[in-house]
Amino acid sequence: MSRSEPLVCLFCSESVRPPRKDVLLRHLLMEHKLVIADVKLIADVPKYLLYWKGRFLEQPLTDFCSVIKTNSMGPVEKQEDYFLLCDVLPEDRVLREKLQQKRLEEVLEQQQKERDDSSFHHLCMFCSEEFTGNRSSLLNHMAREHSFSIGLPDNIVYCSEFLDTLQDKLDSLQCLYCEKTFRDKTTDWSDWQAHPVSAVCLFCDHQSETLEQIYAHMKVRERRSFREGKYRFLLFIPETILQRLLGERRQCTLTGNDLLPEVSANI
Repeated sequence: MSRSEPLVCLFCSESVRPPRKDVLLRHLLMEHKLVIADVKLIADVPKYLLYWKGRFLEQPLTDFCSVIKTNSMGPVEKQEDYFLLCDVLPEDRVLREKLQQKRLEEVLEQQQKERDDSSFHHLCMFCSEEFTGNRSSLLNHMAREHSFSIGLPDNIVYCSEFLDTLQDKLDSLQCLYCEKTFRDKTTDWSDWQAHPVSAVCLFCDHQSETLEQIYAHMKVRERRSFREGKYRFLLFIPETILQRLLGERRQCTLTGNDLLPEVSANI
């Protein structure tokens, strides 16, 4: 796959392996005065670089890149031209979109292969029980026996790689919640306990450790809002559905989004 292909310089013979992408980007900047915008959003960086390496052999750099002049108000001898390659250029935008579509197709194909794969083999990260066959047996086991869920088995892709990454973090005593590394497992697990899953009130910033506690808070503390506010409709929503909204409210709080206007508009 292209993810393992080397990253090549657009102007010279310099190349690096994908994990050293920043080295190549620094090389392009320092040696060739080229900046590629939004590299993290490029779905397939090796193919992107190969495409533009070929195009730069066909036409001048200035046909594709915006020119940024540094120290434009200073002496001419101290001015330098830098070049910006970005998706403002239609050709670049189309290339990025094609690479993104191709990447999506590869991921969906891989996902279907893993759904049907019966040769999966992996140890449980928590009890070392061995699982073979379909990956769902291990994922369901971890969710059921260890209360550790990474999602529905059918929705997971590159499952083995993901599990190996999690295992490496656990082996190195790195907390999966805050990514801090600890000296021993006792400290590590106590840190997990220091980050309880919380629910956030739909009307204020009050948080509780469980959905049941926040639901009780809303019924007692926010009854006025229920009966007189614009969210009166929440009185008639079954508790199970309201709990789902509270869970979504928590996620939106973490990402800085406002859920309530969207909820009130769609219910």
